[in-house]
Amino acid sequence: KNPDGWAKWTPYAGSGQHGLQLSIAMRAYQLLKIGGRMVYSTCSLNPQENEAVIAALLKACKGALKLVDVSDKLPGLIRRPGVSTWPGYMEKDLTWHTSQETTSELRRTVNASLFAPSAEEAAPYHLERCMRVIPSDQDTGGFFVAVLEKTAHINVHEEREMTIALRVKAKNEAEGTPHVFVSPQELQGKKQINWIRRGTGEATTNGLGLHGMVAAETEEKLKTQLELFRNIYKVSPTFPTHCLVFQVDGNPKHATKAYPGKIRYVSPPVYQLLADVRNSKLKLISTGLNVLTRTNPDSRGFSYRISHEGVGILSPFFEARKFTLTKSDLVSLLGTATFPLSASSELLQSQINSAPPFAGSCVFVYRNRQEATGEEGEEETISLSGNIDISRDLTLWLRKAEKNILLQLLSMSGPSSSPAPAPTPVSTTVPTPTLAPSSTTTEKVEEEKVAPVPADKMEVD
Repeated sequence: KNPDGWAKWTPYAGSGQHGLQLSIAMRAYQLLKIGGRMVYSTCSLNPQENEAVIAALLKACKGALKLVDVSDKLPGLIRRPGVSTWPGYMEKDLTWHTSQETTSELRRTVNASLFAPSAEEAAPYHLERCMRVIPSDQDTGGFFVAVLEKTAHINVHEEREMTIALRVKAKNEAEGTPHVFVSPQELQGKKQINWIRRGTGEATTNGLGLHGMVAAETEEKLKTQLELFRNIYKVSPTFPTHCLVFQVDGNPKHATKAYPGKIRYVSPPVYQLLADVRNSKLKLISTGLNVLTRTNPDSRGFSYRISHEGVGILSPFFEARKFTLTKSDLVSLLGTATFPLSASSELLQSQINSAPPFAGSCVFVYRNRQEATGEEGEEETISLSGNIDISRDLTLWLRKAEKNILLQLLSMSGPSSSPAPAPTPVSTTVPTPTLAPSSTTTEKVEEEKVAPVPADKMEVD
C-alpha cells in the first residue's frame, strides 16, 4: 500500500516500538475510570507491536483489565482473530531468538514481553478477541484493534517498581552483595530527589547514566550569586527561586568551573515532576529555559547576565534595573550596535540617571498600546535583555536577524501611545519603518529629535 515504506522497513523495526507502545497503553489504563473502555490500535501487523503489548498490559494489570469481545460489532468489516504465538525476536543480523534465555546479552537488552507467552499464561488473556484487518481481505490497509475494559484500579507503575526491586534484591542475594530493600510504599513518605538533586559541587551523573539537573539554591558555590541576583534586581519574594536549576553533564572540565555556564528556569509543575522519586525511569534529554548566562563578573562580583530567552519570565519579578523604552528608543536600539544614553528620550534618561549607578546587565521594557476607534486597545509588552556600559552606551542582547524581525513588527504596529512618539528613521541604510500617525488621530504629533548615530556603529546587512 505504501511503496516508500519498503525502503525503511526491517524485520526488527517493530521491537523498537514495543516499550513505548506499552508505556502509552499503561498510561491510558491509569486514566480510565472503572468500567471505562479504551481502544488500542496500530497500523501494523507485527505481533510485537500488537498482541505482545496487549499481553504485557494484561499481565501488569493482574486482572484489572480485560479484552472485550466485539466480534458482533461492525458486521461488514472482515477481520481475523488475534494470535497468541509468534516467532520471537530478530536481531539485525536476521538471527531469530524464540526465548529471552537464548543468550545472556538478550537478557540485558531485550524486554521479556517481546516474546510470546506460554499457552497456559495466554489462555486467560483471550488474545483471540483482538482484531486483525488484513489488506487483501477487503482492500484496506493493515490494522490491529483491541478493545479493553477496566474492571478495577491498581497502580501499574508501583507494581512494576516492586517487581524490579524484588528482582534486584534476589540478584544481589544470589551474588552475596549487600542490598537494602526499600519498597515503593516506603519511598512515598520520603522527600527524596531523583532528577532534581541537591548540589554536591561534583559533576556526577545519576544512576541511569543520564544527565541530571541540580537545584541551584542547594549548590553551595551559587548561594552568593543567587543572593546578588535577588539584591541587584530587587527580585520579588514571590519568584520561585527553587525552580532555578542547572544541568550536570559529567564532564570533569565543567566541574572545575567556578559557576555553571547557564542557569535555567523550570515551571513549578515541571519541577515537581522531575523531583518526584517515582519518575526514576524518566528519560530526561533537556528541560528548562535559559534565564541566566555566565559572563565576566561585575564590580559586585555578580557573574551572570539576563538571557534573552528568559527575560520575559524574569522581568515581571524585577523592581530594579528595569527601564521603560519609548518607540523612539526601541527603534534606535534595534538599528545600532550601541546607542548612547545621551541620544535617548528624556523618559529613559531620567530613569537611568535616577537609578543607583551601575554598569552591566539590565532589562528594557517597551509597551505598545494599540488604539481602536472609540475604545482602548490591548497593551503589548516586549521585555528585552540589555546592557549599559561604563560609557553609558546601551546595547541589546539580540542577533541582527532578531532585531530586523522586531523592526518589521514595529512597522506594522502603527502609532503608539507610548510616552514618546516614533522617531525619524536613524539611517537610510537600516530598514527602519516610518511610523506616521494613523488617519484616526486628530492631534498633530511632533516628531522627536534623535541624535544621529555614527556610521561606524550602524549594523548593516
